Amino acid sequence: MPKGNDLTGALYYYERPDRAIRYVFKQKLVASDGVPGDALGMLNRLASDGKVLIAGNLSDRKVYVFVKPSKLGGWEEAAKIEAPDECESFVETIAVSGSKIILSSSTYELEAC
Repeated sequence: MPKGNDLTGALYYYERPDRAIRYVFKQKLVASDGVPGDALGMLNRLASDGKVLIAGNLSDRKVYVFVKPSKLGGWEEAAKIEAPDECESFVETIAVSGSKIILSSSTYELEAC
Protein backbone atom coordinates (compact mmCIF):
# COMPACT_ATOMS: atom_id res chain seq x y z
CA MET A 1 0.00 0.00 0.00
CA PRO A 2 1.41 3.44 -0.90
CA LYS A 3 2.57 5.55 2.03
CA GLY A 4 -0.21 7.79 3.33
CA ASN A 5 -3.03 5.79 1.70
CA ASP A 6 -5.42 5.07 4.56
CA LEU A 7 -8.42 4.41 2.29
CA THR A 8 -10.36 7.41 3.64
CA GLY A 9 -11.39 8.11 0.06
CA ALA A 10 -11.98 11.22 -1.98
CA LEU A 11 -13.70 12.43 -5.13
CA TYR A 12 -11.84 14.41 -7.77
CA TYR A 13 -13.90 16.92 -9.75
CA TYR A 14 -12.89 17.88 -13.30
CA GLU A 15 -14.52 20.20 -15.83
CA ARG A 16 -14.01 20.60 -19.54
CA PRO A 17 -14.03 24.29 -20.53
CA ASP A 18 -16.06 25.21 -23.61
CA ARG A 19 -14.44 23.88 -26.80
CA ALA A 20 -11.50 22.47 -24.86
CA ILE A 21 -10.16 19.02 -25.56
CA ARG A 22 -8.96 18.20 -22.06
CA TYR A 23 -10.66 18.13 -18.70
CA VAL A 24 -9.16 20.36 -16.00
CA PHE A 25 -8.92 19.38 -12.32
CA LYS A 26 -11.00 21.73 -10.18
CA GLN A 27 -11.49 20.29 -6.70
CA LYS A 28 -10.87 17.38 -4.34
CA LEU A 29 -13.92 16.48 -2.23
CA VAL A 30 -13.55 14.69 1.11
CA ALA A 31 -15.94 13.92 3.95
CA SER A 32 -15.71 16.39 6.83
CA ASP A 33 -15.52 13.50 9.30
CA GLY A 34 -13.77 10.94 7.12
CA VAL A 35 -11.74 8.24 8.82
CA PRO A 36 -9.39 5.55 7.52
CA GLY A 37 -11.29 2.78 5.79
CA ASP A 38 -14.33 4.90 4.80
CA ALA A 39 -13.45 4.61 1.10
CA LEU A 40 -15.61 7.60 0.20
CA GLY A 41 -16.56 7.63 -3.45
CA MET A 42 -16.75 3.89 -4.11
CA LEU A 43 -20.37 4.59 -4.99
CA ASN A 44 -21.62 7.97 -6.17
CA ARG A 45 -24.31 9.61 -8.25
CA LEU A 46 -24.45 13.04 -9.86
CA ALA A 47 -27.87 14.64 -10.35
CA SER A 48 -28.81 15.33 -13.96
CA ASP A 49 -28.63 19.09 -13.37
CA GLY A 50 -25.02 18.71 -12.17
CA LYS A 51 -25.68 20.53 -8.89
CA VAL A 52 -26.00 17.64 -6.40
CA LEU A 53 -23.53 14.82 -5.82
CA ILE A 54 -24.19 11.92 -3.46
CA ALA A 55 -21.16 9.83 -2.39
CA GLY A 56 -20.69 6.84 -0.14
CA ASN A 57 -19.38 3.30 -0.27
CA LEU A 58 -20.74 -0.23 -0.23
CA SER A 59 -19.98 -1.09 3.38
CA ASP A 60 -20.65 2.03 5.39
CA ARG A 61 -23.80 3.30 7.05
CA LYS A 62 -23.61 6.85 5.69
CA VAL A 63 -23.50 8.91 2.52
CA TYR A 64 -22.55 12.51 1.94
CA VAL A 65 -24.43 15.12 -0.07
CA PHE A 66 -22.32 17.71 -1.87
CA VAL A 67 -23.86 20.69 -3.63
CA LYS A 68 -22.50 23.09 -6.23
CA PRO A 69 -24.50 26.28 -5.67
CA SER A 70 -23.37 28.09 -8.81
CA LYS A 71 -21.44 27.46 -11.99
CA LEU A 72 -18.53 29.52 -10.69
CA GLY A 73 -18.48 28.17 -7.13
CA GLY A 74 -16.96 24.99 -5.79
CA TRP A 75 -18.58 21.94 -4.25
CA GLU A 76 -19.62 22.08 -0.60
CA GLU A 77 -20.61 19.28 1.77
CA ALA A 78 -24.26 19.99 2.55
CA ALA A 79 -25.34 16.95 4.55
CA LYS A 80 -24.49 13.53 5.87
CA ILE A 81 -27.22 10.88 5.74
CA GLU A 82 -26.86 7.91 8.09
CA ALA A 83 -28.66 4.57 8.02
CA PRO A 84 -31.84 4.75 10.15
CA ASP A 85 -30.80 1.99 12.55
CA GLU A 86 -27.82 -0.18 13.45
CA CYS A 87 -29.22 -3.14 11.54
CA GLU A 88 -29.17 -1.36 8.17
CA SER A 89 -26.19 -0.91 6.03
CA PHE A 90 -26.48 1.01 2.81
CA VAL A 91 -25.63 1.91 0.06
CA GLU A 92 -25.91 -0.44 -2.89
CA THR A 93 -27.54 1.99 -5.28
CA ILE A 94 -28.22 5.71 -5.26
CA ALA A 95 -30.90 7.65 -7.13
CA VAL A 96 -31.17 11.43 -7.01
CA SER A 97 -33.68 13.76 -8.61
CA GLY A 98 -33.88 17.37 -7.52
CA SER A 99 -34.42 17.39 -3.75
CA LYS A 100 -35.19 13.65 -3.54
CA ILE A 101 -32.66 10.90 -2.78
CA ILE A 102 -33.24 7.14 -2.66
CA LEU A 103 -30.63 4.86 -1.08
CA SER A 104 -31.07 1.11 -1.29
CA SER A 105 -29.87 -1.87 0.68
CA SER A 106 -30.53 -5.56 0.35
CA THR A 107 -28.84 -6.19 3.70
CA TYR A 108 -30.75 -6.22 6.94
CA GLU A 109 -28.93 -8.04 9.71
CA LEU A 110 -31.68 -9.77 11.69
CA GLU A 111 -29.29 -11.54 14.04
CA ALA A 112 -27.76 -8.27 15.19
CA CYS A 113 -31.12 -6.73 16.06
